[in-house]
Amino acid sequence: MTERKDLITYIGTAPQLDGSLTWCYDLGGVLRVFENNTNISDGELIKFIATRLPMKEDWHSYLMHRFREEKGITLHIDRIEVDLSFESIWNFYDKKQGNKKRAEEIWTGTKPTNSGKMTEADKVKTFKMLPRMKFQYKITNKEMPYLETFLSQRRFENEF
Repeated sequence: MTERKDLITYIGTAPQLDGSLTWCYDLGGVLRVFENNTNISDGELIKFIATRLPMKEDWHSYLMHRFREEKGITLHIDRIEVDLSFESIWNFYDKKQGNKKRAEEIWTGTKPTNSGKMTEADKVKTFKMLPRMKFQYKITNKEMPYLETFLSQRRFENEF
């Protein structure tokens, strides 16, 4: 099976915004993250978003239209696809020690763990929970495990 790379992030910018809006969808196309890094108040954006729930991936065209109509802002939207390749996780993972080849075999499924092969959903979970795990290890002054250990023990399923 070809590795899917369609976990999608959109970034909206406009000169009048003095920053950007970022929103991300899960693999089912449902909005999971919306970040406001603009000069528009969070309250104003929450009010704008809350009246349009649930948001599916095609929502960005509606957002562009509403910004133009209500605020006179022409929003430019870029689509960014998340890379679920091994190189992407290796670069994202802070600890570059341990056996890189074995970690890659686990990630790509050529060396399944006792719990089976890494699925696409497992890979997405890994990317989603790593920032929380990194923070937890930092504040508790613990050392991060090697990537191979993290993957083989399926620590991405832990709660941090």
